[in-house]
Amino acid sequence: MKNNKLIGMDFVVEVIKTVLLTGQLADKKPVSLLIIASPESGKTTAAKIANISIASDKHEGELAVPLTDATGAGLLKIIKENPQTTHVILNDLSIINGHKNHVVNYLFSIISAMTEEGVSRTADPSGIQPFGEEGKKGVIGCITPDLVKDRRFVWNKTGLTTRMLPFFYGHGLDVELKVRRYHAGLDSHSDDDASADGLKIPSKKLKVHVNRKYREQILELASDLAKKLSREGKTKNNPNYKEHGYRRIIQFMSLAKAHSLLTHRDGEVHKANVKFLQKLSKFVSYRKAEDLEEPSSSSDSGE
Repeated sequence: MKNNKLIGMDFVVEVIKTVLLTGQLADKKPVSLLIIASPESGKTTAAKIANISIASDKHEGELAVPLTDATGAGLLKIIKENPQTTHVILNDLSIINGHKNHVVNYLFSIISAMTEEGVSRTADPSGIQPFGEEGKKGVIGCITPDLVKDRRFVWNKTGLTTRMLPFFYGHGLDVELKVRRYHAGLDSHSDDDASADGLKIPSKKLKVHVNRKYREQILELASDLAKKLSREGKTKNNPNYKEHGYRRIIQFMSLAKAHSLLTHRDGEVHKANVKFLQKLSKFVSYRKAEDLEEPSSSSDSGE
């Protein structure tokens, strides 16, 4: 479905689909994504389209639970009641940020636990609540650039900064012009449903092999990315901020495998999947947006 919010957004949807598919890998935990963009940029719509385009034999519902608002206690309940889902989508973190500070901080503490080792056991007035594999999920959050600045210092201190992959995009002049002309009724776009080519995945989690050549390339990409984010993270209050890059390596390896489920589905990572990571790297930032291009596709299958 192409509408005013999705013109030029093919790559955004592709990235979110890939992140969702990391939850279907046998040997990897789900990758978490922070989608950073200005208001009216189609963040929530892109997440919705990506989510409904992938179906699993394990259950008839979506791979992720979309939420408009949440608290830490509410998120724990969602985890418990949706054991088959691999991600939680937080459609608008500005709404969540409207809660009192201690409520917001508790929510992000639960997110930190959930996206790292997983929530294993909690205690409340009703007793001890055990969690199994459902306690380990990824998060896809939609947020504006200004709110990222407000939360970044706390996230750096708690380690949440490196647990999420920041995907910061903007509408370039070409995309912006096409959106404006669409609004004015001067141009039309196909209203074909983007979920029509939906991907059906089996109930059993999948194994994907990466050869040594591509492992070396992914390692280099992830290491360079960690250096870039380390430079971005240094401030007057935190001049020594540094990312070691371990989590970025794990994230990129998972994304390469998951992307191969979109492009090849033969259990192997290919050149096109590494090229996808190269393109994605340009958008990974907490500080600077990369403009989208129209058309925007990285899924050629050439070797």
